[in-house]
Amino acid sequence: MKCFTIVFCFFLAGTVFSQSIPDPVLEIGLGMGEPTGLTIKYWMTEKTAVDVGAGWSAKKKLLDVYLDYQYHYFWSEFDAKELPVYTGAGIMASLNSDFMVGLRIPFGTEYLIEGPRLVAFAQVAPTFRIIPKPGLFIAGGLGIRYAF
Repeated sequence: MKCFTIVFCFFLAGTVFSQSIPDPVLEIGLGMGEPTGLTIKYWMTEKTAVDVGAGWSAKKKLLDVYLDYQYHYFWSEFDAKELPVYTGAGIMASLNSDFMVGLRIPFGTEYLIEGPRLVAFAQVAPTFRIIPKPGLFIAGGLGIRYAF
């Protein structure tokens, strides 16, 4: 776990200083699924972002929080400003009497809505529970964010 954290931090720091920062930089909104709640995305460069979320997990009946690093791919058949596909890595914790920690691998796409500065997204995040006992479950859902 310590090795993963160190490598993740160096990778994150390298991308922060390697590219220009896009406009808009911050998105705030709601996600529905596992978990359902608040989501905040901060764009560090034109292709990298950090997504933070907190919400209620109906399946596990507890509060989940997560932090994901995301790398966005822009394919030539799509307009780069309309449909980025992303993947990344992150961590999650369930805050309740049944404390749980896990590693996430999010996969998703976004649609940048013209007119109001809204971003619709869909995400699936296989999560590997490491505390209290190893296990696998699927998180993710749909949501919308306002871009500042």
